[in-house]
Amino acid sequence: MPRNKFWLVAMLILSLASVGSAQETFHPFWTGQAFYSYTGLSVGQRGSLLTLTGWEHLNPQGSFFQAEVLGGSQLMERSTAAFGGIQMGGGVGLGDLTPSLMVEVGHGDLDFNDIQVLINIEKQLFADWTLNIFLTGEVTSHDGPLGALIGQPAGSTAEIDDLDAWGGAALKWNTGSPLLWTLTYQFESDETVKVQDLAHVNFNEVDCAEYINTLSLEAGLAVGAHCLVSLAGQFGLDSTPAGTFYSKPLGQTLTQSKAQTSTFSGASVSLAYDF
Repeated sequence: MPRNKFWLVAMLILSLASVGSAQETFHPFWTGQAFYSYTGLSVGQRGSLLTLTGWEHLNPQGSFFQAEVLGGSQLMERSTAAFGGIQMGGGVGLGDLTPSLMVEVGHGDLDFNDIQVLINIEKQLFADWTLNIFLTGEVTSHDGPLGALIGQPAGSTAEIDDLDAWGGAALKWNTGSPLLWTLTYQFESDETVKVQDLAHVNFNEVDCAEYINTLSLEAGLAVGAHCLVSLAGQFGLDSTPAGTFYSKPLGQTLTQSKAQTSTFSGASVSLAYDF
């Protein structure tokens, strides 16, 4: 082959290779979501949640960084209490497996303080099926009417400290139509650890734990390319201890002489908008 033709072919091959390489280059990008939900339980708890979340997608394998601001309301000590917080973390994409770690801090009415650590593992089972395994640990405190437990007048305010944890799995099925189904099982342990005065001088170690099993089914309907409207129903089994403790499902502090087991149901509606 003449030398000039050789160089022409070589330059053509290098040019095509560089074009292919440029097409395959990944550039990190951001996506976001606005989310609102309202939930009510038959035993009393009710509340709303509004979140604004941003994700930076770091590579083609699915690694990401997440930042979120949140706010809402919940039933605490028989009154509606507002709260707000932030959540940050990230995940590592390993093909069809994505483990992630998040940390959340919050504050609200009744001097509510909250720290959460959330671990999630997402596994793509099939083209339309996804499994999420999750585990969360939480430390909370709020003001409640338990002053009598630390030698103060009955009904006076004291700080109630809780140590909670929950875990479970969520199976998601994208039918290929506008419908998305999610079946979730969750087991939760809520332990009221300590009651103390607001100056943190006198305290009473309560150590009473409530155990909650919940099964829920959610149906999501895609509306256009960016919006998802969801409706969920749930059924739960609540095992409460003998003693004094704060109950999340009831949204109040209780004192009872013997352990009890009861059932409850609930429903929620939510709206998510992706941008």
